[in-house]
Amino acid sequence: MTAIIGFTTGLFSIILTDNRINWGMEQEYGYEDGQEKLFNIPEMGWAGGAGLSLFINDFKKSLAEEKVSEVQNIIDIFKNSVDYSKNEAPEYSEVIDESVAIASWIGATEAMDKILFRVGVLSKKHFGNQMGLLNENEIFVVYPPEYLRSIEKVRELEERYKLKIEHDFDLSEILIRMLHIFNEISQNSKFVSTTCDVGLQFMAEEGLIKAKISGEITKLINKLENGDVSSCIEIINVIGPKISN
Repeated sequence: MTAIIGFTTGLFSIILTDNRINWGMEQEYGYEDGQEKLFNIPEMGWAGGAGLSLFINDFKKSLAEEKVSEVQNIIDIFKNSVDYSKNEAPEYSEVIDESVAIASWIGATEAMDKILFRVGVLSKKHFGNQMGLLNENEIFVVYPPEYLRSIEKVRELEERYKLKIEHDFDLSEILIRMLHIFNEISQNSKFVSTTCDVGLQFMAEEGLIKAKISGEITKLINKLENGDVSSCIEIINVIGPKISN
């Protein structure tokens, strides 16, 4: 299990993942960085996975090979990847049930007059075969083992960074806060890389934008805090123009 951080509001959504694959329950067979765990879903948004490498690899492979155009497709792929992984490694069934997937997509109100940014979470242990929706304006964190074994460490981090946002904010402010959270977690966990990938969906004058940011965490923080977003952001696509009120 590594790290995932998510956030959604009426204006944008963010999914942040690390990119370290750990071999063995306690990294006894080593690890490998640069293994992307953020996946572009062309007809929707972004998806990410955390858990046993067997699960992550099958989840990633299935997302790439199958047509994914609605939330139920992601739920089905997650369930199938969990079942496949448990069949391949039944001795790790309990750990596989703790695997987590996260996905973002764009919805709309019934009147089709307002875009809704959604982020959902899947975990066999916590949600069964259903998807839980992230609360708006609240940073969601999937923690690595060092934090799961210490509730006090989790509590201190969440109090310090105030995960529930109760004031006006913009995308850059939230993204910087999420990067700082990731940076602290990576410094305190051998299971988490110091590089990350970020999947964004947001509204701009040009329309609905899907974008990606990748890099070493301290360099990304420095660039964003100095307003240098253009050098690290990759625009994946733009759907426009923006819906008017």
